Amino acid sequence: LEKTTIDIPVLFIAANKDTTLPPAMSQGMDKYIPNLTRKSVDAQHWALWEKPDEVNQIICEWLEPVTAHRESHL
Repeated sequence: LEKTTIDIPVLFIAANKDTTLPPAMSQGMDKYIPNLTRKSVDAQHWALWEKPDEVNQIICEWLEPVTAHRESHL
């Protein structure tokens, strides 16, 4: 691989109580994703199932400025 970074906005939501993929596994992501936003929820592995409103709120808040003033390609 020549390219070693992801140069688009990326949202990572960690589930603080996830024992399958602990949040510590994401350490160092910033090195490869300069435009990374990190958020977390107090949930286990299935955060979308356990905390759907909280996860959706995080996604909506992140998407608003990221998608503002962008032309749709759909």
